[in-house]
Amino acid sequence: MSFLFPLALGLLLLAALPIVAHALRRGARTEVRLPTARFSPARVTSTKQRSYLEDRSLLLLRIALIILLALLAASPLARCSGPALSRKSGGSLAVALIVDDSGSMQVKDKGGTRFERAVATALDLLQTSREGDSFVLILAGAPARIAVPRTTHVEDVRQALNSLRPTERDTDLNSALSLAESSLRTLPQPEKHIAVLSDLATSEPLQKTSDSISLTFPLPELSQDYENCAILSAHRENSQVVIETECTSQAALEGRQVRVVVQKDSGSNRELSSLPFTEEGSLRLALPAKLPELNSDHARYMVELTRSPHDELSADDKLEIALGDELRYVAVFADRVSAGVETSDKTVVELALEALALDESVRPLSSLPEKFDELRDVSLLIIDNPAGFRPETQNALEAFVSEGGVLLTFLGPAVDSAPLSAGFWPITKSSPHYRPLAKDQNQVVSKAPDQNGDLARGYDTLRPRRRVTLEPSPQSSALLSFQDGSPLLLERPVGLGRVFTSTLPASVDESDFALRPAFLAILDQALEASRGQSSARVSLPGATWSVPESVEVYREREKLETFSLSPGLRAVTPELAGRYSLRSGKLEQSRFVTRHPGEHVREPQNAEARSGTKSSRQALEKTPISREVALALLALSAGELWLRSRRSRSLRSPAIGP
Repeated sequence: MSFLFPLALGLLLLAALPIVAHALRRGARTEVRLPTARFSPARVTSTKQRSYLEDRSLLLLRIALIILLALLAASPLARCSGPALSRKSGGSLAVALIVDDSGSMQVKDKGGTRFERAVATALDLLQTSREGDSFVLILAGAPARIAVPRTTHVEDVRQALNSLRPTERDTDLNSALSLAESSLRTLPQPEKHIAVLSDLATSEPLQKTSDSISLTFPLPELSQDYENCAILSAHRENSQVVIETECTSQAALEGRQVRVVVQKDSGSNRELSSLPFTEEGSLRLALPAKLPELNSDHARYMVELTRSPHDELSADDKLEIALGDELRYVAVFADRVSAGVETSDKTVVELALEALALDESVRPLSSLPEKFDELRDVSLLIIDNPAGFRPETQNALEAFVSEGGVLLTFLGPAVDSAPLSAGFWPITKSSPHYRPLAKDQNQVVSKAPDQNGDLARGYDTLRPRRRVTLEPSPQSSALLSFQDGSPLLLERPVGLGRVFTSTLPASVDESDFALRPAFLAILDQALEASRGQSSARVSLPGATWSVPESVEVYREREKLETFSLSPGLRAVTPELAGRYSLRSGKLEQSRFVTRHPGEHVREPQNAEARSGTKSSRQALEKTPISREVALALLALSAGELWLRSRRSRSLRSPAIGP
């Protein structure tokens, strides 16, 4: 058994009180023998009677009662008052529990963090469930998601609640309400309730639910204003650290400092620089000309705010500095003669990237790189119709992909003119060939229509005259295939990165492959992969990363759980801000997660004012004492009454014998 209140075990000392009370009753006694006593039946005098234990069973029962109350007071079972589900009809219920796991729920109140109180209240509600009740557990951190689908197994919901951990996601209450209403709508129970366990720190008014569903807020006290300052992001630019901050008010930042420190495993900090924290927004802090070397894998460069008694959310007062260069770009190598268009001086690939309106800059390459250093700032490398790669280029491309880069290659007729010294690694170790297609081989179908429908859309009428044939490398998976099973688009994880290969070129002289709308979907697929795997681009809590199957993801020393996404790929969702390490064998890559703007300083809102909810629609009632405590007290009280009545009957006899 685990104890939430260990100090309550001190009540066990009171178990000695019944014995002490008996000792106090004994007092002094003097025995006097009367000559006429021999004519009366032998009886124990009351004075002597008090010197012995009258009823050992009754004494043990009272000691057990004190011990039980002490254990209950120290355990999670004891509740003096808690919420309970009301039943107007007395029948079973359908209940959706919405637990807000967003960043603002880490505000500390008297009873712990708001998130801890929300989980504890949800567990209290489960205690009042009955057989036949249906539950669904929904988490309101963005994006809202169903943690436990509709079930009558209360233990599944309880286990899921006990396994929840706080996150720094944004708030998505309206989506959570929509999920809750759709989950309850088809359930057979006539009474349906949605219990929202949140501080309601959302920028949008809460949507109204159906009149047939009761919407309740068991913890209205969470909607109290709070003071906080948060570090949203921190990254290095040359010899400075650029820090983005937000505060709820001027009072939350008064008398504080912003510091850059080296934080070690032992918890000790070494300050590198600091400045007074006078206003929120963007700050710049100078760094030493040469940063000190980190002697431990777990020592980190951190930016932090000094403590303040007005700050009620200390979890967002520090953040690891992103030391990488964020200015990443997309590089394109393509022949402007074979891959160009008459109406522009740009290639088809460059025009398609412009149509996607990228945040990244696009830079054409005049030659293929021969050193990995030439690709350090590249997130996605697109190569169209290469005539093989020299050994130096193959080594540079392999290092680029292994370190987390993404390579997209469109193979074309130039593969047949590759020099003898050239190869096509890391695409394939075989020699590809550009071959004519028979009429019955030119239809393209999606190999995984559920996952790649956008990639295949419009290609069912594609009629290329020729295509590249090659032997796919191990671990390759076909995203698009021809009718005869030959691949059109291959994907393969390499180290920390990924390689995409098309067996058709982008040239409009060879086919209309690049003129189909789905061509943009292929480019977008590669771009999304590069965004998810780029060490320099930062992401937000709740964003899903796709990583090769061989990659393990760590935050500090904790290994994150990954989920299967597709053959060879897995997904992981970082929940907290900070640095994450992606490891595959001896390779390691760092990614950084920042905080959502507004989430940690958004003031909670009043439930009824925002949703139009009336108190008459409350579906909760208060239970004065937990069921376990009530049953235990009732059983022990009944036992004492039974023993007292039994003893009274045994002592009932005439005072003087015949």
